[in-house]
Amino acid sequence: MATRASLAARLPLLALVVATSDNIPTAVADVATSQSTPCSVDLNCSLNGVCSGGTCECDKPWGGRACGELQYATTPAIAKNLYNTSDPRNTWNGPIYHDPDSGKYHLYNPLYNVGSLGGPPRVMHGVADKIEGPYDWTQYPDVCDNCGENPAFVVFPNRTTTTTTSSNGSSGDGTTDSNVYSVWIGGAVWVADSPAGPFSKLAHASYPGGNPAPVFHNGSFFMTNQGTQQVFTTDRLDAKWTVHATIEHPSMPNTTQYHVEDPFLWIDHRGNWHIINHAYDNYQFANCGTSTLSAHFFSTDGLEWHMDPSLNPSVLYTGLVGWLVGWLVGWLFQSWLVGWLVGSLVGWVGGWLW
Repeated sequence: MATRASLAARLPLLALVVATSDNIPTAVADVATSQSTPCSVDLNCSLNGVCSGGTCECDKPWGGRACGELQYATTPAIAKNLYNTSDPRNTWNGPIYHDPDSGKYHLYNPLYNVGSLGGPPRVMHGVADKIEGPYDWTQYPDVCDNCGENPAFVVFPNRTTTTTTSSNGSSGDGTTDSNVYSVWIGGAVWVADSPAGPFSKLAHASYPGGNPAPVFHNGSFFMTNQGTQQVFTTDRLDAKWTVHATIEHPSMPNTTQYHVEDPFLWIDHRGNWHIINHAYDNYQFANCGTSTLSAHFFSTDGLEWHMDPSLNPSVLYTGLVGWLVGWLVGWLFQSWLVGWLVGSLVGWVGGWLW
């Protein structure tokens, strides 16, 4: 079983996907109709569906050519905030976990100083009845202070040995299953017995690189990091990580300096492995409506990875780019009204042009 929770594509204050307890991402919104793609094997469908009768049948929320495009339904909401807009400080990249027992949504969200997106002094803990909020940021203490940025969240089992005594006085060993709830940030792992916390730093636990994307699967931990060049594995968080697989990055069309960042790793209900990233070109300043926004790597076994460079599995321009532009303008001008107006205009123009 693989377990992980996070915001998709690491978007600030925007919840696109939340992972359930078995780490299968669940769409928040309905999706558009998928288009059929000729195929001979499931790999032709990006492992986001199955090849049936020579045609790709895509899993929601995937659709489009080769099931390679996220097709969330657009909503009128732009620049929606999950944190108090009266606070001039910034929030960015918080994983969300849905607790199946309480039904609550837990958001572990770094809070940055005014005008900064580096070195957050706090990782806050908010809770809500719905994924879109409103979130209560006062009920629980912070996860940690001055502990890093770009957190990830993983639930994994903790097996403890217990000694039991029967009524006749005989004793024996047994095992009790419980879950560990963990926040991965700044090269360390913070753990708790409940998603409500409190969280404490796990001794001797670390991981390679920054911006982790971890899962727990079949008794082992797996992860990739910012550049998404390798998948690492270990059986224990206090042990050494080893390279499980190397991920080849094909040449991206129409790009000068291609990068990926902010990975999200999951294993689907068929046992296929997926990584989705924010992707970008440092020198792409024009034709932003058709710019590279994302990348999707997929594998049947976590060892041999594939990626179709012609696919750009981003959500629709009007919702995503308009929202991002609005958020950036709002942050720069410290006015979310200005951000909303600009984001709405960009979204409308983008939808008309593209």
